[in-house]
Amino acid sequence: MVIESLPRNMSFFSFSSNFLSCISCFVLVCLTKLAASQDDCRHTFSNGSVIDLTSLGYHNDPRWKNIKPVLPANFTYSYSPCFKFSIGKCENVNVCQISANKEEYYNCGNKIFFDGNGNNGTTFARYITVEDRETTVTLICSPADVVPRLNVTGEVSTKKYSMTLFSRCACADLCRENHLSTGSVLVILLMIGVSLYLVLGIIHSSLTRGAHGWELIPHHEFWADFPLLVKDGCVFVMSGCKPETAYERI
Repeated sequence: MVIESLPRNMSFFSFSSNFLSCISCFVLVCLTKLAASQDDCRHTFSNGSVIDLTSLGYHNDPRWKNIKPVLPANFTYSYSPCFKFSIGKCENVNVCQISANKEEYYNCGNKIFFDGNGNNGTTFARYITVEDRETTVTLICSPADVVPRLNVTGEVSTKKYSMTLFSRCACADLCRENHLSTGSVLVILLMIGVSLYLVLGIIHSSLTRGAHGWELIPHHEFWADFPLLVKDGCVFVMSGCKPETAYERI
């Protein structure tokens, strides 16, 4: 007689193991992406110069609110150079277009890309959305503008918007802040945690169990199997998070 599925306890164990492996894989991928990426407030160009807009942004609130555009329209615009905000139906955005009657809200950009070589002069910050809306902000290097100025041109073509920002922070390296990105902080905390885990684990294994060699590494059997667990976790996700049956194993 062929058993169609695993016993309940073994099925639960297999599901739990695959789920934990999946979580481990997901955390590793997220940390890698965070470490490799820069935050939305600054950009390093190929020549090493840095445009840093950190000091121009407010957390969870637009720096400029309800600005009327130069082009005639029944809309106003709210904008934050780097930190995202939510207002009305615009959630986690950098640019929001708002109708005069406050009934229509359009996300005009929530993902930023920089264009230019980073030299003092003109740089472009482009904010895009999944709805194909795009806002191009021309960053004008203006050392005299300690307080930034924003000119909103408006909707220059369908779903395409234009603004001009005058600021000393649009100049390469002039507002450069030596701060760590979120990814860098997470990587540092991860390395500290791993170091403490290894050092304290080795001391504990040596003093309490008299372990030697590879056995000094805490949970060494788990780490030896970890690559296979990650593989199983990825396969588990690709299969729709369904546990294997006895038939599939055969």
